[in-house]
Amino acid sequence: METYSASKDFRRAPWRLVLLAISLSLIPAHAFGQESKQDSELRHIKHVVVIYQENWSFDSLYGLFPGANGLAQSSPKSLNQTDRFDQPLSAQTGQPFSLVSGSLKLTTPPPPINNGQIDMRFTPGLNTLLPYNVLKNSNLMPNDTTGDLVHRFWHEQSQIDQGAMDWFVTWSDNPGLTMSYFDATNMPEGLLAQKYTLVDNFFHAAFGGSFLNHQFLISAAAPVYPNAPAAMQAILDTDGQLLVNPATGKIVHDGNITPIGGVSFTIPGAMFDKNYAVNTIFLREPGSHVFHGRRRSLVAIPERQRPVRCDPPFRADNRRPPQREGHQLEVVFWRLGQCLGQHGQQPRQQRRRS
Repeated sequence: METYSASKDFRRAPWRLVLLAISLSLIPAHAFGQESKQDSELRHIKHVVVIYQENWSFDSLYGLFPGANGLAQSSPKSLNQTDRFDQPLSAQTGQPFSLVSGSLKLTTPPPPINNGQIDMRFTPGLNTLLPYNVLKNSNLMPNDTTGDLVHRFWHEQSQIDQGAMDWFVTWSDNPGLTMSYFDATNMPEGLLAQKYTLVDNFFHAAFGGSFLNHQFLISAAAPVYPNAPAAMQAILDTDGQLLVNPATGKIVHDGNITPIGGVSFTIPGAMFDKNYAVNTIFLREPGSHVFHGRRRSLVAIPERQRPVRCDPPFRADNRRPPQREGHQLEVVFWRLGQCLGQHGQQPRQQRRRS
């Protein structure tokens, strides 16, 4: 088991977008300043390609990247994961683990979960409360998949815990996988980073998953769902976190929409003034403005009624680490990107999931 020390928060805010490449038109010269002062080299730029990693923290892939602000700079507090009452989980070995969602019975330290069951491919008795290398602590191969990890708006805010980064295990639906990592230094994107620039202090724009960060990538704003059904709105505690039933220890109701008047966990005194869509929602019927929060076939989206098959090597679920395959959701996004993957401009990547 590797050991880490020093002063950096272990779980930097994850990059939360589906891996996609968006081909943009050449940015007008005046966007870079006065025309008389523009850099003539900018005229050679034909496209700007934006690559966002899906639902991964920096350290879970590049924590061992040479020279990066990675695992070796983890803060002592982030390495001391606690329960919801700020009691160290490391002092609760062998005791029942309070899983905020799901029905599995786990003990501390919690084992990784896959498809609703304990993942027996990992080393028995593994200390999942500290960072661990997946490939060195399981019989998994680099192209195998692991279980998924929650990557939703309110969960992530609780996991970050005002910057303490000590609730990632406690607020996860797969707590034994949260502290895992792969060394992607020599995987395709890592090799690109060695040739160019690795942004190791980049933060995503919005809490949660791909849906909201897509909105911020384009508009820097959250979409509003006026008069959203109550069933789609989250039930929050008085501190702005998801309300947990004190008797069961389970989240009462995690919604996709912010409740008007609900308080913010991250901004003291602030409240939601509108019904913002912060977790993934889909159109219910073709041409309809009615949305729902369950994943289902996207044939309801008009874009899907046109024949398109880009076959990008990535999929929207967050099982780790797949050689991504085509998925309906990406087909919609990749049409925006003019199906760059079809022309060999998007590197395949091995992955290790919020």
